[in-house]
Amino acid sequence: MSMITLRSARQLVLLVLAGLTSCAVLAADDDKDKKRLENALEWERAAENRELAAYTQENQAEDLLEQAQELRKKAYLYDKEKKSNLNNAGDNEMKAGDLEGAASANLDKAAGNWEKVANEYKELGNEEKLKDAKAMVVSARVNVLLASGRAAHAYELAAEAYDKDNADESAKAAVASEKAAAQREQLAGKK
Repeated sequence: MSMITLRSARQLVLLVLAGLTSCAVLAADDDKDKKRLENALEWERAAENRELAAYTQENQAEDLLEQAQELRKKAYLYDKEKKSNLNNAGDNEMKAGDLEGAASANLDKAAGNWEKVANEYKELGNEEKLKDAKAMVVSARVNVLLASGRAAHAYELAAEAYDKDNADESAKAAVASEKAAAQREQLAGKK
């Protein structure tokens, strides 16, 4: 429930920032300043679109992980269907990892876009907008790390589900482990 509130608050902040930038574009006198403000607005919209895509991917991943958890419960209740349920749980966890990885990539692009917004406001000498854009960069960078961590965890769950003692899908377990390692390496490189 708190994630919905957090996302709603983020969306509201993004809308307010976009509205303020639109007003600033209309108020700009100089052509060069107008161009910079227009660029800032475009970079803001690009960042917002990346963040929206990431949040949608995170929601889908969360749903898949919940479904995987239910399949895991069934696997231990009904021994005859254990391998099938764990294989399906692993498939959902792999998809969730892929979605979280994509969310991380989108958030990383959003952070880059917010940096470009900050650069435009720095050139314009708008300290308030510069401060806001820098805060958005920090927020996006933190969310990149969180999404990468969730991706790694989802892949690790999938590797466990595919393990020889569970679904006995060693090729899938290897792929899941490799993807988990790649996410962990990415995390280590960004911290």
